[in-house]
Amino acid sequence: MGRMHSRGKGISASALPYKRTPPTWCEEGIDPVKSVKAHALAPEIPEDLYHLIKKAVAIRKHLERNRKYNDSKFRLILVESRIKQSSISN
Repeated sequence: MGRMHSRGKGISASALPYKRTPPTWCEEGIDPVKSVKAHALAPEIPEDLYHLIKKAVAIRKHLERNRKYNDSKFRLILVESRIKQSSISN
């Protein structure tokens, strides 16, 4: 029977990998994020938060020129709520 909200038709599941050991090219050791922080190269604000703030500023600038553009008002609300959520978690 077909699915309503996706393209799948069957009941297939994901297959287990043949080898249980990780590949040789996969390095296990110091996390790259931790090593960047250890060398004091990390930015003051996280990159995702920075780009959300940049997007909100661009939408505000757009709204100054186009006051009645309700879609951008709605998008600004969504972006600002994402900024608040990510600033709480960081």
